[in-house]
Amino acid sequence: ATTQHGLFHYEVSNYARTTAAMSRHNFSYWRGMDYIGIGPGAHGRLTQLDGERLRTFGEFHPERWMAQCEEEGDG
Repeated sequence: ATTQHGLFHYEVSNYARTTAAMSRHNFSYWRGMDYIGIGPGAHGRLTQLDGERLRTFGEFHPERWMAQCEEEGDG
């Protein structure tokens, strides 16, 4: 049904009309590229200059995340 509307299935739960419309986050994530997570529950993965992979995790609960932002000036 989706192909009849011009959408192709490129990932478990994702469809797009063109490769340019594919989710950049998912493309990067599944290929092991770096990404930055911002906000409550967010996570990221960055490659440091020495090649070591750094994983980041944000506070999961929105209320605690907001309190952290107010106390520390960032999330």
